[in-house]
Amino acid sequence: MREALERYLRAFMVWGFAALVFRDNLGNVAFIASLFLALGGIAGFYGEPRGYLVKALAFLPSSLLFLLWPENRWGDAALGTLLLFVGSAYLVSYPLYAGGNNFLPRNMLGVALVGGIVGLLAFYPFSSRDFTYVADALVLLALLWVSSSVGKYASMRFHSGEITAIEYPLKNIGERDFFLRDAERAVSMFVDKGVKSPLAVFVARNAPEEISDGMVETALRSIIEYQPEDEGGFLTPPWLMELYREREKERRSKLVRELLETVSRW
Repeated sequence: MREALERYLRAFMVWGFAALVFRDNLGNVAFIASLFLALGGIAGFYGEPRGYLVKALAFLPSSLLFLLWPENRWGDAALGTLLLFVGSAYLVSYPLYAGGNNFLPRNMLGVALVGGIVGLLAFYPFSSRDFTYVADALVLLALLWVSSSVGKYASMRFHSGEITAIEYPLKNIGERDFFLRDAERAVSMFVDKGVKSPLAVFVARNAPEEISDGMVETALRSIIEYQPEDEGGFLTPPWLMELYREREKERRSKLVRELLETVSRW
């Protein structure tokens, strides 16, 4: 409860300050917008997906305040567009989460970036010279993105080395062909796709009778609690995404080897 309260207060202060920065341009509307934005901190009390709905209810009204206020300037309207994109993304993510789709929240920085660019292009009073500056800036950002991605890829390769081929040490796990085939299928589902249930069910079902449920649960804990690390967003280049996937596959393979070492001692 204490951690949730600290998370709420921290988010409340951040969003409240962000809105009050625009007080000179918006007057009293900044106070109202800050209240809506600060509601985003309440999402700290909720897990997924209810937190998405709370954030949507915080971002969307504040975006309309920035967009529809009659005395706003181009910067306020651009900020409103950014908030509108983010709020809409959270609102769409709420029903999609039931189907296991968590794409938008994982890429919210990219959504905010797109919203900011759309707001800038829609409301900033560009001249021909300004468009040249914007084009140069976008090219520079693209070059920085590519160089950063390549540098990160090279660094990860240097520190981790080549991903070694994954072997399934299942030769001694049983004598019957169908038993070995089921074991290989369960291991393959987890290592290649990250599906945990077939492997967990296989080990639990075929554990010796003298092995207690507690020992089985302890052996399977690392498999059951496994969660893939963040693989980046849609701004992550394909070669870096592929490296993330290889590292996750190697990580799952290591968990299987540890599990088999434990099972072999039963």
